[in-house]
Amino acid sequence: METFLKTDAHNDFRNNIHIIKQCHNSNQQIKDCEFLHNLDLVEQTIKNASNNREKNYQQLDVNIINAKRFYQYGQSLSNVNQHHKALEQFIKATLLDPNNDVYHLAKSNQLLNLEQYKEAIECCKGTIELNPQSYLAHCNYGFALNRINSQEQARIFLEKAIQINPKDVQAYIIKGEMLLEQQSYKEALQCFETAIGINPNAYPAYKFQALILNKLENFKEAFNVSLKAFEIKVDDLDSYISLTFALNQLKDFERAIQYCDDAIQNQLKSDIIYNNKGYALLNLQSYQKAIQNFDKALEINPINEFALNNKGDALSGLKQYQQALKNYKQAYQISKDPNHLVKQLQLKLQIQQGEQQQ
Repeated sequence: METFLKTDAHNDFRNNIHIIKQCHNSNQQIKDCEFLHNLDLVEQTIKNASNNREKNYQQLDVNIINAKRFYQYGQSLSNVNQHHKALEQFIKATLLDPNNDVYHLAKSNQLLNLEQYKEAIECCKGTIELNPQSYLAHCNYGFALNRINSQEQARIFLEKAIQINPKDVQAYIIKGEMLLEQQSYKEALQCFETAIGINPNAYPAYKFQALILNKLENFKEAFNVSLKAFEIKVDDLDSYISLTFALNQLKDFERAIQYCDDAIQNQLKSDIIYNNKGYALLNLQSYQKAIQNFDKALEINPINEFALNNKGDALSGLKQYQQALKNYKQAYQISKDPNHLVKQLQLKLQIQQGEQQQ
């Protein structure tokens, strides 16, 4: 061993060991440099990601703020019945903040106001996906389905809205209106009673109740309910129509005329109001004044069969039989109601009998 340590071979081995150590150290330095470089890259990537995330958060905050502004502006436009412009604002809000179900709901409200029912249905679907507990979205869905004559489906969504929020007056009113259209009067009245029980100031519930009671010829109760509706919303045309119709059927013609005049003075002019006033005057045998009101009704709506028929009665009262016949004929052409045809035949017979007597 001692001999080996002193030989050239030993010296060569020592040199080789040194070279190996140098190589190892050199390789380690390279690895360390690569490692440090990779660390720098990772650090830079994290910084970039953090900066990007911060920018995204900032952009998201800006989007949310702007979306809220569009929404609020849309609400103010909707309040003054500028539904097209309101819809534009709500669309912008949903694009900037697509996960906010309130904005989608507001959009569906405007689509309903614009009678774009299929588009409203799609919007309600999206709203419910974002918020399955949105009872108002279910309400709107049901309302739109009813408008496109999908009553069975509509009922499912309205009942779901009631299930989510049993105190939801709107769902009961929409369901009641749908039942009214189907002539399910008893069930409809129950819906409106429930709505009034939840909110005694639910004007539409009184309005529809009065309409049903008039159809059921319960005129006294219809009048009382109409008065309640009138107390809540004094300047509403529907209240005047229900009131004056019920009063005419109760033969309280003077009061019917008073309410008709109030409506007209409040700029609530409609063919129905003029017809109701004319009907009261007709029954008071003020034929000429009655005809004036029927003519005003027909100016607004030339195909109002009731105004034509009533005008025929007033003309008969004035013994203007040929003119009366023309009105009965027009009324029949519009509605095909056999009562108008019967009046024509009766009047023709009356004219013939009068001619024979002469």
